[in-house]
Amino acid sequence: YQGYNVCLFAYGATGSGKTHSMHGGPERGTRGLIPRICKKIFDKAQERLAQDPQLALALTVQYVEVYNEQVRDLLQCSYQ
Repeated sequence: YQGYNVCLFAYGATGSGKTHSMHGGPERGTRGLIPRICKKIFDKAQERLAQDPQLALALTVQYVEVYNEQVRDLLQCSYQ
């Protein structure tokens, strides 16, 4: 298993549902793409580690918003 590079991009007019599609709601059936993808990735990682405890895994995530040609890191605690 060599891994993958992935980019998930939501584009559309203000109010078109991009945030809801990405985040979703609090209930399991209403979760958006990001929580579903993260769960699947971590489930797969746990499965692989159970098969091979010596396996080393690395996961890097960037979560950004591009608005009015400005890039904002949404994982940064101190954004304004």
